[in-house]
Amino acid sequence: MKMNKTLLALALLSSAFSVNLLAADIEAGVVKNVVDHSALIQNDTLYFSPSDLQGIEVEAPKLATSVSTRAAAQGITYFEIGAVQSVSYPNIDPVSANQFSTTQNHGGGQVRVYVFQFGYGNTNNATFAGSSVSATSSTPRCGANLSTCSAGQTVTGFLHQFDFFGASNISGTVNVSANSIASPFGFWSDSVFVQ
Repeated sequence: MKMNKTLLALALLSSAFSVNLLAADIEAGVVKNVVDHSALIQNDTLYFSPSDLQGIEVEAPKLATSVSTRAAAQGITYFEIGAVQSVSYPNIDPVSANQFSTTQNHGGGQVRVYVFQFGYGNTNNATFAGSSVSATSSTPRCGANLSTCSAGQTVTGFLHQFDFFGASNISGTVNVSANSIASPFGFWSDSVFVQ
């Protein structure tokens, strides 16, 4: 009996810590404060802030026509690679929904891929040039156009960043996927050839 109480207390304590970590930024799907990433950018030669990707068009017809701040979180309804960046082309190279290849030549030892996701889901590892990596970061996005969130806005999706660092002169197809965790349930994937 004492062991069960101890285990229950540990479980409650660990869940309280994880809730507090999440509550600092997002609570019940609403952004409470915006995190300052300045400490992370000092050694990142490819760093772009989430607001630097505002110019990338998210195709509105694929998104939900209305976003409710009171409704339960919805599953993924849009999942697309939105941009690629590399040491060979450090600017943002936008990728449209119907584009099969990057417009710029990338290669080099560092390639970064940005994926826009509308709705909630579990993002799987991305694969590229024989490597499989998890998302380096997943930034909450807000509104029907997945714009940068401000305090008080409802989170409607995420911007995932995948870093493929190490190999030299890499090119090939990037594949990334996710599973919805709410209705509409399903599997989403996208790919693009990186020159």
